[in-house]
Amino acid sequence: MTMGEYIKQLRTSHGFSQEELGKMVGVNRAAVNKWECGRVENIKRSTIEQLAKILGVSPADLMCWNDDSATFSKQSAIYDDVKEVFGDPACEMLKKFSRLDSVDQGKIIERTDMLLENEKYSVKESCG
Repeated sequence: MTMGEYIKQLRTSHGFSQEELGKMVGVNRAAVNKWECGRVENIKRSTIEQLAKILGVSPADLMCWNDDSATFSKQSAIYDDVKEVFGDPACEMLKKFSRLDSVDQGKIIERTDMLLENEKYSVKESCG
């Protein structure tokens, strides 16, 4: 798989349009299209790092320096399982959560714990 094909696969799995991804990275839709079609040889290092963070992979994975196809397949299967068991909102939350660094993931977990302590925000568990 080429880097462009991988970018497209990751972009679509996250539900981003080319335009949306371009805005997040600070480029236009045409630039994203060129990456995906393999018409760009050199992408700035800072852009690759930002793109990788947004898409939830390492820069090395994004550039296809690692065997990432197995990792992508595992991620897709996990998202499918989460969606089936917990629904679309949980799947979308997991995708967004995976794009955060470990410090911000910790903040989300702490905030979620605080919300769950308040009965107003938590779902009552049922037996059976």
